[in-house]
Amino acid sequence: MKSASVNILLSLAGAAAYILAYNESKLFWPLSLIALVPIFYLIERTRSSKEAFWYGSVFGAVTITGVLFWFLDANPHTWAGLNNPFF
Repeated sequence: MKSASVNILLSLAGAAAYILAYNESKLFWPLSLIALVPIFYLIERTRSSKEAFWYGSVFGAVTITGVLFWFLDANPHTWAGLNNPFF
């Protein structure tokens, strides 16, 4: 069980690095060069395709959530009629 939690943390660390690479300040862009290394390592190391799918799903869900946050924060959507305060 310890191995699975370490693998999940590795997947989350890669996702966090990928999210930071999309920061508006552009200070962390070199992280985009190494952010995919943890997920490729996990996919190579897993015993089954089901396990690789779940690690990739965690990576993808966290990454898209974080990148979408940066995208919605950087691009105003008033031109599209989205005056919702949550955007």
